[in-house]
Amino acid sequence: MMPRVSIIVAVFNRESTLDRCIDSLVYQTYDDIEILLIDDHSTDNSIAIAQKWREHFPDKIRVLINPQKGVASAKNCGVQNATGEYIEFVDSDDYIDYRLTENLVSGAADFPGEMVVTPIYSVQGKSKWRREVVSLSPSANSEYTIENYLSQDFYFLHGKLIPARFFDQYGLLPNCLLYTSPSPRDSTSSR
Repeated sequence: MMPRVSIIVAVFNRESTLDRCIDSLVYQTYDDIEILLIDDHSTDNSIAIAQKWREHFPDKIRVLINPQKGVASAKNCGVQNATGEYIEFVDSDDYIDYRLTENLVSGAADFPGEMVVTPIYSVQGKSKWRREVVSLSPSANSEYTIENYLSQDFYFLHGKLIPARFFDQYGLLPNCLLYTSPSPRDSTSSR
């Protein structure tokens, strides 16, 4: 049976943060998930850590090697191998609340056919701030349509539940800068 949600994690040299990230995913209160860990040619112990977690959760975790290189292509590798109705992206240096996926799926029930967006709080050291979010709609009359959002030069993928069919409709992620670590001093990362 296919999972409802595919959680995609692009991994590149994150041995110091990967355990905490995966822990926050495998123990989600919403259980109808698969976790795709996409190794992007790491040179540290990230792949060994991913494989260790896969051994403990073989029905929930898949580990894939990105055939190309780069964060966008790694995320696209995840999209192309996902089997869920929805896609959720998590960065390998982040962790999420154990209830996040459940809350997103609950929101999807209220807004079928739309991308569900939740507020995100970013923490760096002792600083914590809330990222503003926009409501996205498949409607062409909306200022922020999903097609426009997915084709921008850069955007946040965090805290969103994206219907997998949108990637068939609008295409894969462009090879561009993805916001991966929203800090006041450095909010973009091209790796």
